[in-house]
Amino acid sequence: MPDRDSGMNGSFTRLFKFITGGNESKQKIAMTTPVFMTGSESNATMAFVMPADFPIEKVPLPVDSSVKVREWPAARFAVMRFRGGRNANNEKQSLDQLKQWMTSERMTEWSPPEYGYFDPPWTPTFLRRNEVMVRTDSGQ
Repeated sequence: MPDRDSGMNGSFTRLFKFITGGNESKQKIAMTTPVFMTGSESNATMAFVMPADFPIEKVPLPVDSSVKVREWPAARFAVMRFRGGRNANNEKQSLDQLKQWMTSERMTEWSPPEYGYFDPPWTPTFLRRNEVMVRTDSGQ
C-alpha cells in the first residue's frame, strides 16, 4: 500500500521531476516546505510551495500534464502542529484535537483538512514537524 512519504500515488516523484528541470524552461527550482497533502489515499493531492521569488507568472510550465501550477487564494485556517510519522492514525488524532479546539472557539469548518509536512522522509519519526489545518470563517 502506498504511504504519505512516497506521495501515495507517485505525486512526490512527479513534483520532484518538475522542480529538478522537468518543465518547459528546464529550470531547477528550490524545494521548499511544507509539502501539502489533501484528500484520501484513493484520491490524494500533493502540493509544493514555490519559493518567494517565483510569482505565479514566472513559474515555468510543467512537462508532465498531471502536474498543475496554481495559486491558492488567501484564507484563514485553524492549525495544529503535531509530531510523529505520516500516517492515518496520527492525522486522525490531530484532526480530532483541532476540531475539538475549533468547537470550543466557535469556529466553523469551511474545508476538508490539509496536512503540511516539513521534514524529509529520513528525519527520525519523533523529530518530524507536521501540521493539520482546516479553513475557517473566523475573522477574530
